[in-house]
Amino acid sequence: MSQSGEHEFFLSMASAWEMQIKSQLGKLHLSIPVRELIETNINENHIYLLPMTLPDIEQLEKLPPHHKDPFDRMIIAQAMLDDFTIVSIDGAFADYAVSVIW
Repeated sequence: MSQSGEHEFFLSMASAWEMQIKSQLGKLHLSIPVRELIETNINENHIYLLPMTLPDIEQLEKLPPHHKDPFDRMIIAQAMLDDFTIVSIDGAFADYAVSVIW
C-alpha cells in the first residue's frame, strides 16, 4: 500500500506481452494499440509496470505444474516473490499459494 493508504497496482510485463500477442492474433480486440493502452493507464490510473527479473524466472522452477500457460505462470511467480494479490477471473490461479481477487 502507498503512504496515502491507497493500493498500488502493478501490471506484469508478462501481461503486456500476452496482450500484444493476442492482439496480433486477433484474439484480443482493442480500440487502441497495446502500448497506448498501457501508457494511458500508467499515466491516468497510476499503474506501475512490473518487469520480469531473473529471480522471477528462477521462481518458475519451484511452481507445481498445475497451469501450463507461461504468462500466467510468470504472474504467479511474481506474485509469490513480491507478495502481491492477483486480480483475475482465471480459476487456475487458485491452485497456487497466492492471493486472488475476482
